[in-house]
Amino acid sequence: FCSKNIPTAENEFSGQNWTRTEIEGLDAVLEELDTTLDEATQSDLGKQADQLQAEGMASLPLDPLPNILIWSDTVLGDVSDNPVLGPFHNLNLLGVSS
Repeated sequence: FCSKNIPTAENEFSGQNWTRTEIEGLDAVLEELDTTLDEATQSDLGKQADQLQAEGMASLPLDPLPNILIWSDTVLGDVSDNPVLGPFHNLNLLGVSS
């Protein structure tokens, strides 16, 4: 959620802040969190970052991927749940028997 990670021409659209979140004071907290090795400080900074994001409503706490996959024996192919891409990562390889 660092504003420097907003995809722009300056970073060749490689930034991971695709929600384009920009919250005053958050960058400084996250940058310090990213560089400290002290666990107590990390915990405090993480809580500060969480509070700033909550106040700024940076995101809704939604589950990004389904974590339950139910299928029938009539589904053919490798039915699996990829933890990054989700359960439909290989949908083009699945089929249904008659």
